[in-house]
Amino acid sequence: MINGIGKQGVERRIDITGIRCWGSCGESIVEVDTVEDTGRNWSNPDSWPNGTVPSDGANVEVESGWNMSYDLSGDSPAYEMIWVNGLLWFADGEDRVLRAKHIFVRAGELHIGTKEQPF
Repeated sequence: MINGIGKQGVERRIDITGIRCWGSCGESIVEVDTVEDTGRNWSNPDSWPNGTVPSDGANVEVESGWNMSYDLSGDSPAYEMIWVNGLLWFADGEDRVLRAKHIFVRAGELHIGTKEQPF
């Protein structure tokens, strides 16, 4: 559990349990050398290969090379699994809740706030 004080002095809480994958960690990842210059918004259907924003119970992949802003307001649907193989970062501006049974940061990065702008 990570606790901290965010914008306007409001307490924020993030619960994280880290588990290292040994041996076979599922499907192989097609990695790319660069991250997109343009950004994608989680809430935009055009950001997803199937043209649909992920819904409750979905398995979600932030693909290698993607630059994805998690911009949903309030509570998200409860996702089954999220694979982060690209860059996934929480957009500033309001409270955001990302709910998932499992989140695997495999070949990518997950950014939630910064020292200068804590979430």
